[in-house]
Amino acid sequence: MKKFIQSIVLISFLFISSCNGGINRPIETSSRSEIQSGDFICLVNRCIDEPASMGTYSIRIFKENLDNLVTAHISPREGSIEEGYFLDVDDDKTLELIVFTRSAGSGGYGNIDFYKLLEDTLIQEEFSLPIDDGYQGHDQISIKNGKLIREYPIYKKGDNNAFPSSGNRILEYDFIKKNWELTTSC
Repeated sequence: MKKFIQSIVLISFLFISSCNGGINRPIETSSRSEIQSGDFICLVNRCIDEPASMGTYSIRIFKENLDNLVTAHISPREGSIEEGYFLDVDDDKTLELIVFTRSAGSGGYGNIDFYKLLEDTLIQEEFSLPIDDGYQGHDQISIKNGKLIREYPIYKKGDNNAFPSSGNRILEYDFIKKNWELTTSC
């Protein structure tokens, strides 16, 4: 019973506190506020006292349960948090965290923050999304077969933002080769 009460107090603290160390909104769109990978639990949340369109987000990584904090980090963001993945994407025996944000506005331009967990330190690595002709946002991302998949509609000059006329472009990022490859453009 004591362990249960400690967990409730810790969870309450995490959700009530402001961004100067707090958590408000889960990275996933469901009611869950955590991503689990093996023995690790990762919480990524928009800070409570900031607008959804820009500000910061907090990252907390725990080992085995919410009593064992491994590391914490706060990062700037432009847009809302859309997706998060916490797994070993490049088979190097370390966990990586991928945070996908979407800018406010009609284009909803995507951005990806990429982190590596090295023992008890979270390291942000350089990661960029290529901008090709016809790109005007509306990105969707997923991970399949160890690759990051990015899909977005292709616009011709003069297309209305709601009606792209040139199909979709699908790119794959290979974490081992560290490069983007075009898989489909229709």
